[in-house]
Amino acid sequence: MLGLGAAALLALTTWGPYGWSMVSYDGEPLSNLAPPTVALLAFACAQAGLALLLRAPARRLLERRRVWTFVVAGGAVAMTAFLWHFTALVAVHAALWGAGVDLAGDPTVASFWWAKLAMLPAFLGLVAMLVVAWRRFDRPPPRGTLAGPSWRRATIAAGAVVCAIVGTLGFAVVGFRGVVSGYVGHVAVLPMNVWAAAALTAAAIVLSRLAMAHLSRRP
Repeated sequence: MLGLGAAALLALTTWGPYGWSMVSYDGEPLSNLAPPTVALLAFACAQAGLALLLRAPARRLLERRRVWTFVVAGGAVAMTAFLWHFTALVAVHAALWGAGVDLAGDPTVASFWWAKLAMLPAFLGLVAMLVVAWRRFDRPPPRGTLAGPSWRRATIAAGAVVCAIVGTLGFAVVGFRGVVSGYVGHVAVLPMNVWAAAALTAAAIVLSRLAMAHLSRRP
């Protein structure tokens, strides 16, 4: 899988129409993510093959108690770090931009990557701070019994999910362009502006709290 996947990826990106980047960026002629391409599939096969090759040594390493404890501790905050890492990345770039640092560069030269490496400590430190600040909101609810009719809980929770999805898609479509200009986009057939997206997000939070209100702690 590693050999064939890497060979197929090399052929598709060298002689085929696909680019080397497996993530989307502004101005690319053909995205490998939207929609997913066969080049991305070849890349995934190569990664899976590499993971299978590393499976046995990784298992032996994880049998060490200290290593496994570190993995469990990291896994407990993995989702929080994932949700906030991009915020940290934007904040670091914004701080550098505000300080007058030129963030543009040629990724084919070594200095570009050395600059990225120099940003890494600040980025990781900010991610750690965000994890500490927001981890408690991602913890599972206290163990307890659910009070009230189940259909009511399900209806409130479903409403929260729908509002969260539509609100998030609304922000993805319109961003914050409409705060002043009143820009209106569309989510499917629904007209959407930044204020509607914000209202839906707030409704999702309120409905989630209402659904959680049916959770009563055991004595």
